[in-house]
Amino acid sequence: MAGILIRGGFLLIVGTAVYLALTEFVLEGADTSLVPTVLAVGGIGIASGIVLKILGRVTAGLVARRCPRCSRSVVRGRVYCDDHRVAAINEQRDRERRRGE
Repeated sequence: MAGILIRGGFLLIVGTAVYLALTEFVLEGADTSLVPTVLAVGGIGIASGIVLKILGRVTAGLVARRCPRCSRSVVRGRVYCDDHRVAAINEQRDRERRRGE
């Protein structure tokens, strides 16, 4: 979501700049009544995207990963605790063997 807001804001700002440049050269004068509004919306989009990105990283750092089976905290980069990791690997091997038969 944050990436969409940032890209959309940049797209609005660049689009406005291109619009102003093209209409200045092609039509010898641009209608600038909506330009400040579009630039403000683009700036708000970029700012809110950056805030959302920062909040997402802070939240991810504060929330500890938990095992989906027993809800114990797990080490960063792991999905299951040590006990359930072995069980998940064995279950996956069993599924692979049954599929191969």
